[in-house]
Amino acid sequence: MRFRRISESSDLPPIRCRSRFKRLDVAARIVADERLGESHSNREFFELLERYGWVSAELGISLREMVGFRNIVVHGYERVNSAIVEEIVRDHLDDLLDFVKSIRLKL
Repeated sequence: MRFRRISESSDLPPIRCRSRFKRLDVAARIVADERLGESHSNREFFELLERYGWVSAELGISLREMVGFRNIVVHGYERVNSAIVEEIVRDHLDDLLDFVKSIRLKL
């Protein structure tokens, strides 16, 4: 797994966030509009996009891993380690940009 546990040291309080991550909205919209299948979880949206060639296998793995991070941040399941958040932003921002590129190529 590329992402380390984000709660290894709890130096930040739980983050409450009401805004949704837009990549999930985009993934859900494509799955619905293209009738790629029924998703029972947020991770399954990215599995379906991968299965039908909207994203690469490598990118699909990274996007599914990000769903776990999103759940912890949005729902406040655990305290968030700021160093790991920084690492994710620094080392995985390209994954989000690659997601945008992949979707644009198919539209």
